[in-house]
Amino acid sequence: SKCFIFDFKQLYCIVILFTPAIIYSVGQENKEFVSPDGWKRFGIKVADNGTAFNAKWGSWHIAYHGTKGQHVPFILTSGLCVAIQQYSTSKNNQTIFLSPSIEYMAHPQHTRIWRHIQKDDGKCRYYQLVFQCRVNPEAVGDPKSETLLQETYKITRVDKDFCNEELEWFIKANAAAKEFIHDNIICYGLMIRVTDCHPYDLPILSWWKNTDCGEY
Repeated sequence: SKCFIFDFKQLYCIVILFTPAIIYSVGQENKEFVSPDGWKRFGIKVADNGTAFNAKWGSWHIAYHGTKGQHVPFILTSGLCVAIQQYSTSKNNQTIFLSPSIEYMAHPQHTRIWRHIQKDDGKCRYYQLVFQCRVNPEAVGDPKSETLLQETYKITRVDKDFCNEELEWFIKANAAAKEFIHDNIICYGLMIRVTDCHPYDLPILSWWKNTDCGEY
């Protein structure tokens, strides 16, 4: 029960509002943070107060980590160490995958979509969960290009706030030292999107139609 902090100043607009995004400069000069349209944020308590948080992570980059659902409780209590297995490239070369774009991470390839029918009005709603993280700038390295678009649609812009060539961040992880994860990545927010239609039909996600993914 003490895992979350509920601060209305940290809550983004619910999906129906679609208020304009705001770009904040965070960390290194070439890294920006975009306040996500249509997402609601629940803060995860990782520090006693804002001053303590900023002292330790205030200059780190903001990025997002998708989840299929089964790892959420473990990430909340232990950090991203449990998620290493999802993105192992080899036994000795493991990485954690993040993106500066929440919409890129919201793609079904990275994040599960839950469908729920309300008992009171019978209305169907769709839910998505994405973790908001702070990442040590020294651990980011060179960003990689998106890998979801079909070859004939590579010129399609995935996120208006980021170039396609910088959408994938791979953070190297030492499997023998779980402390490395906590030293370089911290999950401090749970982003939730609730929609009355399938996210596939949202105008902002029209690029999904140009990707290969069966989990729609």
